[in-house]
This record gives sequence, structure tokens and C-alpha cells, in this order.
Amino acid sequence: MTETAASWRELLSGRNAVWAMALSVGITLHAINTYLSATILPTAVKEIGGIELYAWNTTLFIVTAIFGAAWAGQLLSQRGAKFAYGVAACFMFLGSGVAFISPSMPVMLLGRALQGLGGGLLMALAYAMVPQLYRQALWSRAMALLSGMWGVATLLGPAIGGIFAELGLWREAFGVVLPITLLYGLFTISVLPNKQDASQAQPLAWIQISCLTLAVLLLSFVSLLEQTLWHLLGSLVAIGLFAFMVKQDRQGRVRLMPAGSFKLGTPINLILLTMAMLIFVVTLEAFLPFFLQSLHGMTPFYAGMMAAVMAAGWALSELYSAKWSGKRALKAIAAGPVAVLLGMVLLTFYLPQVSDAESASTVVISIILGVSLALIGFGIGLGWPHLSAQVFMSVKQDEQDMAASAMTSLQMFAGAVAAALFGLIANIQGMAMSIEGTANSGLGILLATMLAAILAAVSAAKLAKGLGNV
Repeated sequence: MTETAASWRELLSGRNAVWAMALSVGITLHAINTYLSATILPTAVKEIGGIELYAWNTTLFIVTAIFGAAWAGQLLSQRGAKFAYGVAACFMFLGSGVAFISPSMPVMLLGRALQGLGGGLLMALAYAMVPQLYRQALWSRAMALLSGMWGVATLLGPAIGGIFAELGLWREAFGVVLPITLLYGLFTISVLPNKQDASQAQPLAWIQISCLTLAVLLLSFVSLLEQTLWHLLGSLVAIGLFAFMVKQDRQGRVRLMPAGSFKLGTPINLILLTMAMLIFVVTLEAFLPFFLQSLHGMTPFYAGMMAAVMAAGWALSELYSAKWSGKRALKAIAAGPVAVLLGMVLLTFYLPQVSDAESASTVVISIILGVSLALIGFGIGLGWPHLSAQVFMSVKQDEQDMAASAMTSLQMFAGAVAAALFGLIANIQGMAMSIEGTANSGLGILLATMLAAILAAVSAAKLAKGLGNV
């Protein structure tokens, strides 16, 4: 079968469809759990207390997810897909169970850490399995399907969590996940092949993983402090940790990232940089509902739906563009970040403005904001499946598992850094102190995000040009 003969029908029929379900449901479990938890935690805090530890629910979740993603490649190579997915499902099950029975916030944090570990494994394993299960012509479609699950989760997670929170049944929200996770684990063990190649297994890069997680923890911690000096010192140390990680990965015997990842201008370097910057942009959605409610008087439901527009644009555009190949795929890679940048320009101009909910101009501004968010999501999704597929095409075959782990770990790290930076900007500008502080915080966060969009556009253009000349 030729490259051009690939189709969605081929991916979603027969044995391919069973595999696609196994991979995509794992992503969906992790993604829904992420959004569901964010929605019900405020209700949980009212019962078990620990508001001072609230932010660490997200921090520990991300830190353990980074470790899980880094571990996935080694686990897959040494023990095969059945064992690896079984381990991931066990951690997810245990984490949800601990959260379900948690009598206090420290116990809840343990549950969230276990959930993050299982989720990180599921994310990286799904990406790593794509080149093992499907021929190359289907990679873009498979990647589009997997990342499209985040769009589904963006809609379902908050909705499900909101219903449970409204009824005061936050424990039951975690409890519902338990049988689903158990059934999912049994399903993956029964349908996935168990190919393993211990000769390709790489030892865990403990030094590099430690540097990444310490940088995330440090940035998250100092973002909560008020003194600017601590912000500066913490940021410098975090940058130093990342620089040391890069040096260790380039010179050490044990690597976290595929060869060439930190060599400027190489295809894998440009791919990972583009993806990391786009994830940086996506992290903005965590702050959008607050700004939309505070600055534009939107209701929580309407603000949530506006934020979901970005995810919807992402999912729809990548499902459409995934069928492209050759020059059209390269054009999608280059054009996507440009669309993101255009959307960011509109958003940066209109979002920080304060508008009256009852004013006629608010309707116009709401439409512009919606178009901006849709454009950002559309731009990210346009080239995303091709970027994901190019990750595997740009590395040696024996580094494909490592590439899947690296892609997932780097995305999570970029999201964690963005969240910490946004929190730092919000703290410095006094986001919670006044409407002016909220507007200034929004502007600062948007300018930082726009810089990431510019970097993504530059690196994507260079990547597309380089691949076009091969």
C-alpha cells in the first residue's frame, strides 16, 4: 500500500481500530482526570482543609508525570506493552483510590502524585506505540487521534467534575475512575502486542530527570512568594538546573533526549522547540476563565465554554490536516504557529480591556475573543500531527521509544514552566488585589505567551524549509 492510500478508515477499522482505542482511551483517562481534578478540588478543600497546599496538587502531578513519561521508554523496551500498560493502569488506579479515601490534603497529594505517575506513563506509552503498531503513512492520523482526545477531555472533564462538585460528591468523582481504570488495564493487557527488545532499553537518566523536576518544584515554590528577590534567585537557579541538564544530556553516557535534541538547528531540535513553545501557549487556558470573568463579566459557564473554544479548534484542525502529506504537511507545520501568533495579537489587544457585561460592545469583544481563541487552537492543531510524526522520522529506530518519552516529558516541562511563570507574573502584578492588577497580570501573561508564539513560528518555518530541502 502506498503512502497516499492511507486513510482514516484504515486506522479505525479491524485490528488497527482496537489498538487505536487502547491508545486513545489511555490519553483520555489521563486528560479527563487532569481537568476533573481541577474542577472538584475546591470542593474537596472545604471538607478536608489544606488550602495552603492547594497549588501542590498540580505541581506534584506534573513532577511525577514527567518522571512517568521518562520511564515509559525503558519500561516498554524491557518488559513490553502489556506489562508497561498494566503498571500505568495500576498507578492510576492507586492514585484515584488514595484520593477517594483521603482524609487530609497530604494524603490527597499522595494520590495526585500517583495519578501523575500513571498519567505520564500512559501519555508517553501511547506515543511510543504508534510507530510500533502502524505503518508510517498512518502516523499523522494516529497522532491527531491521540492529541484530539485532549479536546474531548477539555469538554467532558470540567462538565463531569462540575456535576459532582455541584452535588458535593467530590469523592465519588474519583471513585468513578476506579472501575473504568481497572477495566481499561485488563483491556490493554488483552489486546496489545508484547514486543520487547531489552537491547534497545536505555537506563533512566536520573540526573536529567532530577534537574527537570527540581526546576519545576523551585519555580512553583517561588511563584507563591511575594519578594521579588526570591523570584529572581529562584528563576536563575531553575535556569541553571536546566542548563546543567542539557550539558549532562549532551555529554553523559545516559541520555534523556534523542541525539541532536539540544543541537541548534537540527530537525529534532526544531521539532521539540516548536512543540514546547506551542504547549507554553496552550497553558494560557488555565488562566482564561479567571480573566474572562473578572475583566469581562462573563459567567463561569460561559467563560469555561470560551476557554474550550481553543481545544475545539485544536481538535478539529488536526483531524482535518492529518490526512495531508508531503509539501502540504510541511506548509501546515509552518503555517500553524503563524495562525497562533495572529490569534495571540488579537487576544493581547482585547483580553486585558475591562468591559461591562451589560454593554453592547461586550458582545463584539466576546466575538473577537472567541475568534482569537479559535484561531490559536486551529493554528496549534494544524501542524501538530505532522510535528508528532516527524519526531519519529527524525531519530534512529532504536531511539523511537526515547523520543516518545522525551516528547511527552518536554511538553509537560514546558507547561509547568509556563504555569509557574504565569503565577509569578500574577503575583508580582497583584492579580487578586484589584481590577487594575488583574488587567496588568493579563497583559504580562499574554506578552510572555506571544513571545513563545513568535519562537514557535520562527522554529517551525526553519524546520519546514529544512525538511523541504531534504
